[in-house]
Amino acid sequence: MTVHSSKRQFLKTGLFGLIGLGKAGRAFARSSAKTHVLVTGAGAFGGWTALYLLRQGARVTLVDPWGPGNPRSSSGGRTRNLTGAYGTPEVYREWARRSMQLWLEHQEQWRLPLYDPIGALWMVREDLAIGDTATDRTADYTRWMDEDVEGGEKLTPDEAHARFPQISMDGIRTTLYEKEAGILFARRACYAVIDGFLAEGGDYRQAGVVSTRIKDGEMQGVKLSDGSRVEADRYVFACGPWLGKLFPDVVGKHLTVTRQEIYYLDIPGGDKRFHKSQLPHWVDWGQEIWWGVPAHQSWGFAVADHGLGPRFDPDSGDRQVSDAGKEAARAQVGARFPGMKGAAYLTGRVCQYTNTQDGDYIIDRHPEAENAWVYGGGSGTGFHAGPARGQDMAKYVLGLDMPDPRFSLSRFPV
Repeated sequence: MTVHSSKRQFLKTGLFGLIGLGKAGRAFARSSAKTHVLVTGAGAFGGWTALYLLRQGARVTLVDPWGPGNPRSSSGGRTRNLTGAYGTPEVYREWARRSMQLWLEHQEQWRLPLYDPIGALWMVREDLAIGDTATDRTADYTRWMDEDVEGGEKLTPDEAHARFPQISMDGIRTTLYEKEAGILFARRACYAVIDGFLAEGGDYRQAGVVSTRIKDGEMQGVKLSDGSRVEADRYVFACGPWLGKLFPDVVGKHLTVTRQEIYYLDIPGGDKRFHKSQLPHWVDWGQEIWWGVPAHQSWGFAVADHGLGPRFDPDSGDRQVSDAGKEAARAQVGARFPGMKGAAYLTGRVCQYTNTQDGDYIIDRHPEAENAWVYGGGSGTGFHAGPARGQDMAKYVLGLDMPDPRFSLSRFPV
């Protein structure tokens, strides 16, 4: 059954209730007051875009079939990392820097903890194969780590072990510690953005787009899963792993959705060495890339393999974690954190990455509809920069700026 959610109903029942307008909300000058924009997808991409379109003076309708932070979405789950760890292009680093400030501003504005600066430790293993092409992202990251990093402290393995003795540095070549980095509370943030959007006058409907109508070079309306139709002046489709399913010929061939597992392991009772108070978010980066979040809020020690899993259908795919994955995670954690050796598996979840061929986002107009934008391809790294990209996306949609051509559909072979 489709759930219809009016502004009043959502504010009464929303997880965090009414959020007031503050400094961050007043920062944008209002313009294009009569432009109606439909945004599809209430995750990190669509939610922030809808909020900033509203702050630019547009009338905004936001739709999502399951709601913000739902467990099917790429923006669901407990946490995401917030870090400045981006090599090239510079736009990624700029988005990260600006988003850090925006997360802090909104945390203060909404009086809600969204970000915990527990730090981040990047451990580069000796077995890491460094590429030598301009497009190789591994080479980008390693060059970045060799530079003077704003907010980053380069440590030898011995120095890192002295600071975090619960971590084994076997096989580690170098490390980088970001003191100001940390974790975002993902599901909570998704709800907070929608609460803020509603408080500032936005319209949210819990329904999905099932079809679109394009004629004479423009999108002229969409049909929703509740049977209604919505006609707007402009459209943004930021629906994560469903973007390719909605536009299979335009976007689908450029996106690959993969199945990704995250595991929560038990920590020794009363042992704070593996709690966020004594351990940062970490990345173990070699031929395989593993990352994890220390225990917090009575949850276990989170760990995940950043490598791409098998292809995955977000509607029908199996969302139970695999036994093989559990054992691989336990082995990885036991080797890098000896005090966690043999840790019991607590729980887990399956999400998905939506990957482009080159790892860059897609931010472009629909080639057959000048007034519609397709926005996706987060490739597993998109959540943290949602606020800055939302600011920019609002400008693109309202004709106030244009995105970097590197994110255009034309970069892909026909």
